[in-house]
Amino acid sequence: MCVRVNIDISQPLCRGHLVNVRDSQTLWISFKYERMSNFCYWCGVTNHDEKDCRMWVSSQGTLKEDQQYGAWLWATTEWFQVSYVVQNKST
Repeated sequence: MCVRVNIDISQPLCRGHLVNVRDSQTLWISFKYERMSNFCYWCGVTNHDEKDCRMWVSSQGTLKEDQQYGAWLWATTEWFQVSYVVQNKST
């Protein structure tokens, strides 16, 4: 399923959301993003990348390598829907 949303680029990207399903069960829905600018794998904010991250700079390189954000948040090309417009030209 694809949806279009507006996001606050000053806040970290949402990686997913727990959804209640039948029988009081919950299901994790992972989000993927398409057509967005670069984002920081350390803090998840879209207005800078890793080398300009205040969190990274202030940690002086001591952050763990297991980042909460990464390339898996990018939607692959198979997620994109291609639309074709066909016009009938009269002769």
